[in-house]
Amino acid sequence: MNCKQKDYRAVVRLTFAISCLLGAATSAFAQRSATPAVEQWRPADGYYESPGKDFDSDCRKEYGVFTIELAEKSVQGFEWSCEINKITDTAPGAIKLNMTCYDINMPTSKRDPNAGERPFKEIMLLERLNEKSLTVRKTLNGKFKGPSWRADYCPEDVQRAHIEEKKRVEEEARYKVPEQLLNPKQWRPKDGIYATPGADFNDRCTKSGDVVVGLTDGAISSGKAECKVVGLMSTGQASVSLTCSPEAGKQASSSKKKGGDANASKDPETSSADIIRMRRIDDNTFHMQKTVDRKFKDDGGPVAYCPEEAQRAYAASRVRK
Repeated sequence: MNCKQKDYRAVVRLTFAISCLLGAATSAFAQRSATPAVEQWRPADGYYESPGKDFDSDCRKEYGVFTIELAEKSVQGFEWSCEINKITDTAPGAIKLNMTCYDINMPTSKRDPNAGERPFKEIMLLERLNEKSLTVRKTLNGKFKGPSWRADYCPEDVQRAHIEEKKRVEEEARYKVPEQLLNPKQWRPKDGIYATPGADFNDRCTKSGDVVVGLTDGAISSGKAECKVVGLMSTGQASVSLTCSPEAGKQASSSKKKGGDANASKDPETSSADIIRMRRIDDNTFHMQKTVDRKFKDDGGPVAYCPEEAQRAYAASRVRK
């Protein structure tokens, strides 16, 4: 073997050894530099209170219990409530909540006399202690002014009652068609689009009509005004007055506080909501009069059921939306 062959083999062995060393060093560096994934912990939704001798009774208070509802992006406490804008994992078993809050006890000043009525950007830090306990720290007017405190998950029967109450409130707030309107013996115009009779009747129907009746769902719309029927009073064999509210859901919710029933039949003529009077003329036509700003400003007039072709076109346009 000559000298050139020996030198070539030596170079190959040296190159291979250097490559191995560089590969090992790169692998070790990558392992050291890789940032371990932060454990994604989330507290259970529900009621929490500070531990102590009054823990159980505090959990059962009518209001003011510390409530975490990450599913609904909200956190609430005694006379304050927050909407969660962002959740950040800060460490294993720890999160930061960026929130928009209202606090009626917010300190006021001459510069800000209505502090309790406007939103504040706040931060809340939550850290897991164990399966049912965590620490809480919250800013006040954007600043941390006190230490963290411990909150324990309330007993299971309290949590079940909380869930059932939420379902009950949601069910009461959900719009329901008044029972009288669903009575098969009660006259009502058939659902569909209607237009004012006249020379341009077909043209009006082609443009989605003047009035849309959807009493199967308790809805009526005229132009851009749309409302839900929340009450009905029969004023004759083929004549009705409908109490119509554009905010039926809110009305149902507020009636709960007043101990009323938003879907109970009421006297539309004395209601604060808008009123629609309907009187049958024939199978396809009825006279309609509606309040504007809760006042009857004209005598209304007849509207007629549009041809089937226009009905189908309107139904198809609703499906596309």
